[in-house]
Amino acid sequence: MRQTTPQPTRRRSAFSLLEMVLSLTVLAVAFAAVGSVFVLAAKVMPDPDSAEAAEVDQSRVLTRIFEDLEAARHITAGSAKGVTFVVDDRTGDGLPDRLAYAWSGKAGDPLTLTINGSDPVTVAEDVQQFMLSGTTDTRVDMVPVVNEVSDEQAWYSYTAASIAQTASITERIQVGQVICPELPNGTTEFTVSRVRFRARRNGGSDGTVQVCVRPIDMETSTLDTAVAHVSLDESTFGASYDWVEVVFDSPTGISPAYCAAVTYDWSAGTAAADIEYDQAGGAMLMQKNSTSTPWVIHPAQGMLTEVYGTYTFSMPGVELRRTVVTHVGVALQIGTGTAQTATARLYREPGLHSAVWDAGFDASPATLDLDGNGADWAFQSGGAAGAFSEGCWKVDGVLYTQPTHAFDEPLVVDLVMGATAAGRSGALFQINADQSGGEAVPLTVRAGLDGDGQFCVRVYDAEALDRPRLDVAGLGANPPRVRLLVVPSDNAVGVLINGQPAGSFTYDTVSAGGLPGLARMSEATDGFFDEVTIRVGASAVVTTPAGQETDSGTADGDGLVGGLINGLLGR
Repeated sequence: MRQTTPQPTRRRSAFSLLEMVLSLTVLAVAFAAVGSVFVLAAKVMPDPDSAEAAEVDQSRVLTRIFEDLEAARHITAGSAKGVTFVVDDRTGDGLPDRLAYAWSGKAGDPLTLTINGSDPVTVAEDVQQFMLSGTTDTRVDMVPVVNEVSDEQAWYSYTAASIAQTASITERIQVGQVICPELPNGTTEFTVSRVRFRARRNGGSDGTVQVCVRPIDMETSTLDTAVAHVSLDESTFGASYDWVEVVFDSPTGISPAYCAAVTYDWSAGTAAADIEYDQAGGAMLMQKNSTSTPWVIHPAQGMLTEVYGTYTFSMPGVELRRTVVTHVGVALQIGTGTAQTATARLYREPGLHSAVWDAGFDASPATLDLDGNGADWAFQSGGAAGAFSEGCWKVDGVLYTQPTHAFDEPLVVDLVMGATAAGRSGALFQINADQSGGEAVPLTVRAGLDGDGQFCVRVYDAEALDRPRLDVAGLGANPPRVRLLVVPSDNAVGVLINGQPAGSFTYDTVSAGGLPGLARMSEATDGFFDEVTIRVGASAVVTTPAGQETDSGTADGDGLVGGLINGLLGR
């Protein structure tokens, strides 16, 4: 075999002098370039105490303020040097948060931010100027005047005589019946649409009787011109007494300031007819024994008759105007920087109110404090945190507002509520509004489900929930949005459901009962609440059917509303 002889290992020699010189030259050039970068960067970055640095800081602070203001849902306090407002949850507890930006007004003091009343955090040092100015607009909710005609009512019924008597209708003798119906508040007019009476022929059949309806002034017993009449031939009557019905087509309405007189007047023949009445019973019989003598009214006698009619009632027009903030201008100067001025658009248009309660039910609102004067809500019983899910409270107790409030200014109540089972019961909202002298109006809203799976809403103005003032059904499968417009100075309430006018009514105050100075939520059957907001402080106009208007509201210079307007708006 051939033997291979190992070759000796070759070693690389050290850098030559030329290589080392070249390497050092390259490194020197590189270090010089890096040094130039640092020098240029130092020249680009402003001095922390320079005007340029202050203006960068100003832009940062303005951006933060604008982001917060654009999300404001309520403004609870404000002046030219600070503003307090409510935004959606920022702290992760499912509840809205209260933010307060403030500056002392002294040059060099910091601008601070306080969240939910905690210790202030410095947002900017060395503030030389901080000025707020606001722009407002008006938002109007309106329920117009609506006239409705009732179903036919029984105005008078007297059908059995104690001592039956006959009145023969001749040229000299006439008979009639006074009708003074009990009319509900808001009635603008009433009619007599139909009468039934007992009549017979007076021996012949050549007479004619006119059945007339006339307004009568009860103070003077003066009859006005007939507003309805029908002529009947005597030949249509039987030989003995029987019931006769007369229907008045399109009768003219009578003012509720008057009563109605149904008279049986001679028109032709020796005697037009015989009419039956009770000499010892009934009420308000009218008789006239001569063409020249006035009508005489007998309070304890009455015709055998039935009188029917309708009434027209008018729901007042309620127009409630809320002042909202649409823009806030902010002027800011930090240190030696040039003052910057910009305007934030408040997309949620928070209103200027004297008091606000707001619960969205993403969590228990028992610790919520929108205005810094203590918790806004409390539970009377129940209310475990587990009942709050999917943004709703499945009612398991009684939740009420605090502190107490008279609710005696124009206010708006927004409700989203309903039921999970049929039965027209569901959730129950109650508020004692217009509190004064131990009296109030116990307004109640009940939202439930009908048997067909559609929501319904009933609104009451009495503690006994036996007769709703408004009853609206067929509202679809989604929980209804109910808005109450309450105008205490005019005892008026307007109701909108799902943004559409549902009706209005006037009320009478009663003893405040079990709701002194608060609003509360409970359930009738399987109720839930999705949203409850009460905003106090607005201006309102109530329009009567005759077109008369009354204007009421919170004066600009009074209370929190005045402070907000005069302070935040720069007055």
